[in-house]
Amino acid sequence: MSNINDFVIENGVLIKYQGPGGDVVIPDGVTRIDDMAFTGCTSLTSVVIPEGVTSIGWTAFWGCSSLASVVIPKGVTSIGGMAFSDCTSLTSVVIPDSVRSIGDSAFSCCTSITSVVIPDSVTSIGDSAFYGCFSLAGVVIPESVTEIGDRAFFRCEKLADENGFVIIRNVLYSYQGSKTDVVIPEGVTSINDWAFYDCASLASIVIPEGVTSIGDSAFKYCKSLTSVVIPESVTSIGIHRRFGVRGLLKPYKRRDPEGRDEHKRSGVLWLPGFDS
Repeated sequence: MSNINDFVIENGVLIKYQGPGGDVVIPDGVTRIDDMAFTGCTSLTSVVIPEGVTSIGWTAFWGCSSLASVVIPKGVTSIGGMAFSDCTSLTSVVIPDSVRSIGDSAFSCCTSITSVVIPDSVTSIGDSAFYGCFSLAGVVIPESVTEIGDRAFFRCEKLADENGFVIIRNVLYSYQGSKTDVVIPEGVTSINDWAFYDCASLASIVIPEGVTSIGDSAFKYCKSLTSVVIPESVTSIGIHRRFGVRGLLKPYKRRDPEGRDEHKRSGVLWLPGFDS
C-alpha cells in the first residue's frame, strides 16, 4: 500500500517516487507524471495511475524491470519518449482512447509484451516506439494513425511473416529471416531505417518496383552482401555511406531521372550525393 510520503508532488505534478516499490497507487489529484518520476525503480511491480492524469513524461517508468502491470486511465493524452522503455516484465498494455501520441521509444525493449491495441484516438507513433519488443506477436493500428516513426517495430521478431519480413502498412520495418538471396515482396513502398541491419548471411537483395525510399543504414553490417537491385521507382535513399557495406561487387547500374549514368567506385554501389 502506498504512503503519501512516498511521493514528491508539486502543483499536481508527481515529480519523484521515493517509496519501497511493490504495488503502487498514485494519489488522486495528480495531473502529470513528470520526467524520470519512477526511473530505475526495479522493485516496482504494479502501478495504478488515477483519473485526472493527462500526460506521462519522458522516461517516467524507464528501467522498472519488475513492473508487470500498469493501468493507464482515460484522460491521458500523451505517453512520453521512453516512458516505459526497458520494463522487461510488462506483458501487456492497454492504451486508452484518449491518447493522441505515443512517444519515441515509449515501449522499446519491453521484451515480454505480447500484444498491443492502439486506439483510434492515436495519430502518431514515435521513432523506435516498440523497438526490441521481441515477444510482440500482434499489434492493431487504426486508420487514425497518420505517422509511424522510423524503427517503430524494428526487432519485433514475432511480427514477422513466414518469410521473415515485418511489414506494416506497406513499410518494411525489419527482416528476421536467414536466406542469403532475398526478394522483397511486391506491395512494399518503403524500406525503413536499419531494416536489414546486421543480416550477416544476406548475399543479394532485389527491391521491387513501387519502393520509393530506402531508410538510413538499411543494409548496414550486411557483410556478405554483394548485389543490390534498386528499381527506378526509388527516389530517396537515406544516409548509408555505401550502404555500410564493403562487399558490393555486382552493383545494379541504372540511370537517374535526368538520364545521367550512375557510377560505381572501388567495386561498391555508389549513388550521386552518397559518396563517402
